[in-house]
Amino acid sequence: MKSYLLLIFAALFQSMAHSEVSITGVGEVFSLNISTGQVAFVSYHSTDAGPDYPLLIANGKTNVFPLVFGNQSQPLAVLVGPIQLLKTNLGNRIISYQILTGSQIRSEIVTSDSTNVISVPNGKTIKFLNPQPLPSVEISVNVTFQNGGREITSSIYGGEEFTGPLSINIKYPMPQFNTNYVAIYPYFFKEDSVVMPELKLIQGPTGAFQIGVDKSIDLLNWYPVIIHNTSEEQKAFYRLSISR
Repeated sequence: MKSYLLLIFAALFQSMAHSEVSITGVGEVFSLNISTGQVAFVSYHSTDAGPDYPLLIANGKTNVFPLVFGNQSQPLAVLVGPIQLLKTNLGNRIISYQILTGSQIRSEIVTSDSTNVISVPNGKTIKFLNPQPLPSVEISVNVTFQNGGREITSSIYGGEEFTGPLSINIKYPMPQFNTNYVAIYPYFFKEDSVVMPELKLIQGPTGAFQIGVDKSIDLLNWYPVIIHNTSEEQKAFYRLSISR
């Protein structure tokens, strides 16, 4: 069976995802619920000095999520459902997000008492997106890579790729100091087709496949306008451009 790759442009992204921006003031409450099968891309900016820790509710537990330190912006946060982001008694905040349904992106929710092991099969490649929070002196998370009888411990900052067979263990090295903190490590396998809505890109597979462009005037009925057969040895990203 041929693999059909649909190039998605802005109008179609709007039908697949819900986007919103919120500017909050002192004393207000913000809550973002992400359901099973959904992924949220969240930008969270604080204009106040001092720490600001929202709560993250997942797997029946409520933990402190150090999304912002002081008055700086953090990289785009990727939250995979089911999960809830909650902040009470907000100060001045700018929160924008886009919720996508049907993505291949996964994540590890790292707490002081969790066991987070990712198995990368032989021949597959894992790619990490931005972890939240980023590694720092205040929030330290160890990432241990194991292959055969050897292992190495390092940090992940987003963008790293590793090819299996490999076992990746993500944990807090000193849980007694971070008993209520939570960290999120999102990732995907490059062999899966992945939509990157923040960049308006879609990633295609390797081997022989078909690229197709459909058009619609109502986002309900779609008709093919371009069909192109191709073959790739490496994964590649695709985007659509329209010019006169």
